Amino acid sequence: MKLVRKYRLTIGTPPKTTTQLGTRVAYYQKVVGRTNIPSQAVAIEDLEVSFRVEKSDNSSKVLNSAEITIKNLSESTKALIEKDDSVVILEAGWQDDSFGLIFQGDITSYKHNKSGNNYDTIIECADGYVGIREAITHKVYPENTSVQAVLMDLIKGEAGGTEYLSAQGVGRERPPIGLGLDIGEMSGLGLFDTFSNGYSVAKPTKQAIDDICWAHRLKWSIQDGKVYITDLNGDTQVKYTMPLISEATGLIESPEEINEGKAKRKGDKTPSKGWRFRCTLNHEIIPEMFIKLVAQDVNVVAKVKKVTHSGSYMGGDWDTEVECIVQDFE
Repeated sequence: MKLVRKYRLTIGTPPKTTTQLGTRVAYYQKVVGRTNIPSQAVAIEDLEVSFRVEKSDNSSKVLNSAEITIKNLSESTKALIEKDDSVVILEAGWQDDSFGLIFQGDITSYKHNKSGNNYDTIIECADGYVGIREAITHKVYPENTSVQAVLMDLIKGEAGGTEYLSAQGVGRERPPIGLGLDIGEMSGLGLFDTFSNGYSVAKPTKQAIDDICWAHRLKWSIQDGKVYITDLNGDTQVKYTMPLISEATGLIESPEEINEGKAKRKGDKTPSKGWRFRCTLNHEIIPEMFIKLVAQDVNVVAKVKKVTHSGSYMGGDWDTEVECIVQDFE
């Protein structure tokens, strides 16, 4: 029964040796797994918290984001937020029901506002921000390396931090060569292409991934510290299991029909038919996944394009809004 709201907000700073991207994923996994949480992380579960999380299948261009407001934080937690490259992990859902991760990312800004006798701390976060900001790749891949192998290397990469001498003889830290993120899922025919003459990269890592995906008809997005890659045009393969969204599982009101201007397939100029709906907060729904939407006069399989989680622990919203595009499987 979806009756009692539940959340857990973890704020922390990776140890000094893990501020380089190669080990940030391992740090996230430790915190989410609730084991071996380092001393520089704190979990909040009972303060007044509100949030708005926005995710899309276009997050390689506009990063998924979260705005989180917490009332009356301790001074020690405020200090943790103010450290460089602090991270946030937000889990939300329902007591004795569905509960899980709805956002993880890096704190990009913060402010502490006084409201009467209370203090509101407002933090802005972005998923994959540090990797996008810092990672630069200088690397040569040998002949016949597959697109998939190069992309995996650019996504995971190697940690930075090794000192070296520049042309001016000044010691510097080498930036990470990859985003430091994990692989969520990879699909698409372009992954099987190969670089017959080898491949050389000397540019920001994000730009390198953009260029390769565009050239090989692929699309990528960052979702909760993981990178998902799919075909740029056409439909990806349907999974055998997918969330059912209906009145019985939390659908709120009737879905609203929308039209997506972008063609469904290359050469198809007709807008894609889609739906926008709200349901009780559902952490399982992420962009690029398939869902089964069932309501009055609606019974479709659709691919999620945009997800917005809104919540206020002490009352108000605690729901998920979704925009999805109907999939035609012929």
